[in-house]
Amino acid sequence: MGTNYYLNTPTKQLHIGKSSAGWCFTLHVSDPRYPDRDPGLPASLPEWKNLFFDPDTSIVNEYEDHITPKAMVNHITKRAFPRDCTPRLTPDELKHNSAIEGPNNLLRHTLDNRHCIGHGHGTWDLVTGEFS
Repeated sequence: MGTNYYLNTPTKQLHIGKSSAGWCFTLHVSDPRYPDRDPGLPASLPEWKNLFFDPDTSIVNEYEDHITPKAMVNHITKRAFPRDCTPRLTPDELKHNSAIEGPNNLLRHTLDNRHCIGHGHGTWDLVTGEFS
């Protein structure tokens, strides 16, 4: 279970990504190799940040809570999970969950160049495609 975040612009709503306990933030990005897959989405966190701080946009989560740009950036880049809440997964469990161990006791998505196309230099993964 996780929480989805959205950027509202004057003309459309963009899906920023999803926050799930114990995982790196799943940042929804476009893949330059497949421009039709996620049209209109930024391809990186710096591109998202430019949109976050645009005075004509606002950020909300799926519960309609408003999020400040600074809080959104911190939520993406300063994630951690307490060691005592993170059971160690076996290699088979990691594989079953398409996960690897990440920074700050977090799990991160396995790079597959289809869904997860990159790991951020911190506590976020670059992910394309559909989200639940």
